[in-house]
Amino acid sequence: MSECSLKGCNEHAWYHLGSHLFCDEHTASIVDDAVTTNRVYYGEGEDGLIKIGYSRNVKKRAEGLHVYVLATEPGGPVHERTTHLKFSDLRVGASEWFIPGILLMKHIRALNTAQERKVRYKTWNDAKLVYAEEVRLEANAARQERDTHPE
Repeated sequence: MSECSLKGCNEHAWYHLGSHLFCDEHTASIVDDAVTTNRVYYGEGEDGLIKIGYSRNVKKRAEGLHVYVLATEPGGPVHERTTHLKFSDLRVGASEWFIPGILLMKHIRALNTAQERKVRYKTWNDAKLVYAEEVRLEANAARQERDTHPE
């Protein structure tokens, strides 16, 4: 059994890239995430289920499936498969549709937050400062709520 070519990774290697072998996770990060034309998308269907798929043209694919795109991230088939495995406990049968569980929805929210911050802020440091302020404000609001409504 061959191991991943990246130092420190002891996972079983499945994919050949040149003369090297890589595990699922590192293949996804090396190949899929470098390919900007493919996007993994999370779309909400009319029945409330979440479709996790990938496409070069997410808008066209979403229109064809009649889904509302909640978030996207760079990636192709390997990243899509990894994401399916990550949320397999929410999967509906053998389909690419998932129940909108808490962890899946948090993942989608995190993607949206990351994308929004990339657009809103010029530097990563600006984003960190604003995020720290948002966390502080949320903590103060929770503290005030607790103090005004003791149990």
